[in-house]
Amino acid sequence: MKYFFKQLKYIIILFFVYSSGNSQVLKTLELDYFDFKYLIEHDVEEVSTYIAKKGFQFQTVSKGETCDTTVWSFNRNVENDSSIAFISKNCSHPNMGFIWFQTGDVRIFEGIKKQSKELGFHYIGSETKDNQLISYFKGIRFKMKFTSGIHPYSNKNFYIIVLEMNS
Repeated sequence: MKYFFKQLKYIIILFFVYSSGNSQVLKTLELDYFDFKYLIEHDVEEVSTYIAKKGFQFQTVSKGETCDTTVWSFNRNVENDSSIAFISKNCSHPNMGFIWFQTGDVRIFEGIKKQSKELGFHYIGSETKDNQLISYFKGIRFKMKFTSGIHPYSNKNFYIIVLEMNS
Protein backbone atom coordinates (compact mmCIF):
# COMPACT_ATOMS: atom_id res chain seq x y z
CA MET A 1 0.00 0.00 0.00
CA LYS A 2 2.85 2.36 0.82
CA TYR A 3 4.28 1.72 -2.67
CA PHE A 4 0.92 2.56 -4.23
CA PHE A 5 0.74 5.96 -2.51
CA LYS A 6 4.32 6.72 -3.47
CA GLN A 7 3.52 5.97 -7.13
CA LEU A 8 0.31 7.96 -6.90
CA LYS A 9 2.29 10.93 -5.57
CA TYR A 10 4.59 10.79 -8.63
CA ILE A 11 1.63 10.54 -11.00
CA ILE A 12 0.00 13.60 -9.40
CA ILE A 13 3.26 15.57 -9.63
CA LEU A 14 3.66 14.58 -13.30
CA PHE A 15 0.06 15.60 -13.95
CA PHE A 16 0.65 19.09 -12.51
CA VAL A 17 3.92 19.49 -14.42
CA TYR A 18 2.21 18.36 -17.62
CA SER A 19 -0.83 20.55 -16.98
CA SER A 20 1.25 23.65 -16.28
CA GLY A 21 3.23 23.02 -19.47
CA ASN A 22 0.05 22.73 -21.47
CA SER A 23 -1.39 25.88 -19.91
CA GLN A 24 1.61 27.78 -21.30
CA VAL A 25 0.79 26.47 -24.77
CA LEU A 26 -2.78 27.66 -24.31
CA LYS A 27 -1.48 31.11 -23.32
CA THR A 28 0.42 31.30 -26.61
CA LEU A 29 -2.74 30.41 -28.49
CA GLU A 30 -4.46 33.31 -26.76
CA LEU A 31 -2.20 35.99 -28.24
CA ASP A 32 -4.22 38.55 -30.12
CA TYR A 33 -3.90 41.81 -32.00
CA PHE A 34 -3.86 43.83 -28.76
CA ASP A 35 -0.79 41.91 -27.57
CA PHE A 36 1.06 42.89 -30.75
CA LYS A 37 -0.13 46.48 -30.39
CA TYR A 38 1.20 46.58 -26.82
CA LEU A 39 4.55 45.20 -27.97
CA ILE A 40 5.06 47.87 -30.63
CA GLU A 41 3.87 50.73 -28.41
CA HIS A 42 6.23 50.00 -25.49
CA ASP A 43 9.98 49.88 -24.96
CA VAL A 44 11.90 46.61 -24.94
CA GLU A 45 12.07 46.41 -21.12
CA GLU A 46 8.28 46.66 -20.75
CA VAL A 47 7.85 44.23 -23.65
CA SER A 48 10.19 41.71 -22.03
CA THR A 49 8.17 41.73 -18.81
CA TYR A 50 4.86 41.53 -20.69
CA ILE A 51 5.88 38.70 -23.00
CA ALA A 52 7.43 36.71 -20.12
CA LYS A 53 3.99 36.66 -18.48
CA LYS A 54 2.73 35.02 -21.68
CA GLY A 55 5.30 32.21 -21.28
CA PHE A 56 8.01 33.48 -23.63
CA GLN A 57 11.68 33.48 -22.67
CA PHE A 58 14.46 35.76 -23.90
CA GLN A 59 16.48 34.14 -26.67
CA THR A 60 18.78 36.67 -28.32
CA VAL A 61 19.48 40.26 -29.29
CA SER A 62 20.99 41.36 -32.60
CA LYS A 63 22.61 44.77 -32.97
CA GLY A 64 21.59 46.72 -36.03
CA GLU A 65 22.77 50.00 -37.51
CA THR A 66 19.65 51.87 -36.43
CA CYS A 67 17.69 49.35 -34.36
CA ASP A 68 18.36 46.29 -32.23
CA THR A 69 16.20 43.20 -32.65
CA THR A 70 15.23 41.29 -29.50
CA VAL A 71 13.85 37.76 -29.86
CA TRP A 72 11.87 35.66 -27.39
CA SER A 73 10.81 32.04 -27.87
CA PHE A 74 8.08 29.90 -26.41
CA ASN A 75 8.93 26.37 -25.30
CA ARG A 76 12.28 26.40 -27.09
CA ASN A 77 14.05 23.11 -27.78
CA VAL A 78 17.75 23.90 -27.30
CA GLU A 79 18.76 20.68 -29.11
CA ASN A 80 17.54 21.89 -32.51
CA ASP A 81 16.67 25.55 -31.78
CA SER A 82 13.02 24.96 -32.60
CA SER A 83 10.13 26.47 -30.72
CA ILE A 84 6.35 26.53 -30.66
CA ALA A 85 6.58 30.26 -31.41
CA PHE A 86 9.06 33.09 -31.79
CA ILE A 87 8.35 36.77 -31.36
CA SER A 88 10.69 39.71 -31.91
CA LYS A 89 10.69 43.45 -31.45
CA ASN A 90 12.71 45.33 -34.00
CA CYS A 91 13.74 48.60 -32.30
CA SER A 92 13.93 48.98 -28.56
CA HIS A 93 11.94 52.20 -28.50
CA PRO A 94 8.15 52.55 -28.45
CA ASN A 95 6.29 53.15 -31.73
CA MET A 96 9.30 52.32 -33.90
CA GLY A 97 10.27 49.33 -35.97
CA PHE A 98 8.01 46.31 -36.14
CA ILE A 99 6.82 43.22 -34.30
CA TRP A 100 7.47 39.85 -35.96
CA PHE A 101 5.75 36.63 -34.83
CA GLN A 102 6.18 33.10 -36.18
CA THR A 103 4.29 29.96 -35.21
CA GLY A 104 3.26 26.62 -36.64
CA ASP A 105 -0.27 27.02 -35.27
CA VAL A 106 -2.75 28.09 -37.93
CA ARG A 107 -5.46 28.83 -35.33
CA ILE A 108 -3.64 31.80 -33.81
CA PHE A 109 -2.64 33.03 -37.28
CA GLU A 110 -6.20 32.94 -38.62
CA GLY A 111 -7.59 34.27 -35.33
CA ILE A 112 -5.43 37.39 -35.46
CA LYS A 113 -6.15 37.89 -39.15
CA LYS A 114 -9.90 37.68 -38.45
CA GLN A 115 -9.57 40.03 -35.47
CA SER A 116 -7.64 42.60 -37.53
CA LYS A 117 -10.42 42.63 -40.14
CA GLU A 118 -13.03 43.09 -37.40
CA LEU A 119 -10.99 46.04 -36.04
CA GLY A 120 -11.10 47.81 -39.41
CA PHE A 121 -7.93 46.66 -41.17
CA HIS A 122 -8.53 46.63 -44.91
CA TYR A 123 -7.12 44.04 -47.26
CA ILE A 124 -4.81 45.79 -49.74
CA GLY A 125 -3.42 42.85 -51.68
CA SER A 126 -1.56 39.58 -51.80
CA GLU A 127 1.43 38.12 -53.53
CA THR A 128 3.16 34.78 -53.76
CA LYS A 129 6.89 34.60 -53.31
CA ASP A 130 9.22 31.66 -52.62
CA ASN A 131 6.26 29.27 -52.23
CA GLN A 132 4.62 31.56 -49.66
CA LEU A 133 1.31 33.42 -49.67
CA ILE A 134 1.68 36.96 -48.32
CA SER A 135 -1.41 39.10 -47.58
CA TYR A 136 -1.27 42.79 -46.69
CA PHE A 137 -3.72 44.72 -44.51
CA LYS A 138 -3.78 48.38 -43.52
CA GLY A 139 -5.44 50.14 -40.59
CA ILE A 140 -5.41 53.72 -39.38
CA ARG A 141 -2.13 53.53 -37.39
CA PHE A 142 -0.67 50.16 -38.36
CA LYS A 143 -0.19 47.81 -41.25
CA MET A 144 -0.03 44.04 -41.01
CA LYS A 145 1.49 41.33 -43.14
CA PHE A 146 0.31 37.71 -42.89
CA THR A 147 2.60 35.09 -44.46
CA SER A 148 1.93 31.37 -44.71
CA GLY A 149 4.18 28.77 -46.25
CA ILE A 150 5.94 25.45 -45.89
CA HIS A 151 9.44 25.34 -44.47
CA PRO A 152 11.76 23.88 -47.14
CA TYR A 153 13.80 21.76 -44.69
CA SER A 154 11.24 20.53 -42.16
CA ASN A 155 8.33 20.44 -44.64
CA LYS A 156 6.12 21.88 -41.85
CA ASN A 157 3.69 24.75 -42.22
CA PHE A 158 4.69 28.09 -40.74
CA TYR A 159 2.77 31.28 -40.20
CA ILE A 160 4.26 34.75 -39.78
CA ILE A 161 2.55 37.96 -38.68
CA VAL A 162 4.26 41.35 -38.88
CA LEU A 163 2.82 44.51 -37.32
CA GLU A 164 4.38 47.90 -38.04
CA MET A 165 3.51 51.56 -37.92
CA ASN A 166 2.11 53.15 -41.06
CA SER A 167 4.63 55.36 -42.79
